[in-house]
Amino acid sequence: MEPATLLEKVFYVVMMVVATLASLSILAIIIDIIGAARPHGDYPSFFKILWDLLLFRWI
Repeated sequence: MEPATLLEKVFYVVMMVVATLASLSILAIIIDIIGAARPHGDYPSFFKILWDLLLFRWI
């Protein structure tokens, strides 16, 4: 088995970051769905909070 080239290593890191962002987004959507199903309270949108944080809209 050959060692991975630099381009392959960069590709793996980028794909892990994309997979992490997708997983966090799905988790935030599930939390939002559960929060919307509760009969009382006005819960913040975790999906919106997550993407505001990731897109640096909090600066």
